[in-house]
Amino acid sequence: MGGDAKSQNEGIGNIFLALGVAVLLMHLILVMQFGSFVDPLAIMLSLPLSRIGVMRSLALTGLTIDITSLIGVILLMGIVAKNAILLIDFAKWSHEAGTPLREALIEAGAIRLRPILMTTFALIAGMIPVALGRGEGPQFRRGGAAAPVLAAEDA
Repeated sequence: MGGDAKSQNEGIGNIFLALGVAVLLMHLILVMQFGSFVDPLAIMLSLPLSRIGVMRSLALTGLTIDITSLIGVILLMGIVAKNAILLIDFAKWSHEAGTPLREALIEAGAIRLRPILMTTFALIAGMIPVALGRGEGPQFRRGGAAAPVLAAEDA
């Protein structure tokens, strides 16, 4: 292999390295924020589930995994982690205030649903024009928009 294929493989390798470093740093920051190694694991477990939606959205749109779609995956993982942080933090706070764990989780889901939906719909509304872009220019960026848009609906 040479030329463009070699360059593309290096780029994809660098994206996966950036994704791994981002997940590691996110975990370390969450450990410091929550003061526990266990609480961030619940947040980190939501990240691989977002890949199911990414693969489905790429299959539905007929797009492939390339550098732009991997950048979209990094964007999606940030949104998914933010949603999980909102839920876990509120449930933990409510449970520490004396609410039973099950009720704290249900209350967190009910109260935090609105901000989660607002950010998800904002992401979808902002990315739909890019995902639907036609012609030569937008074709390159479609994967970066289609991956998180349809997968955000699943998350």
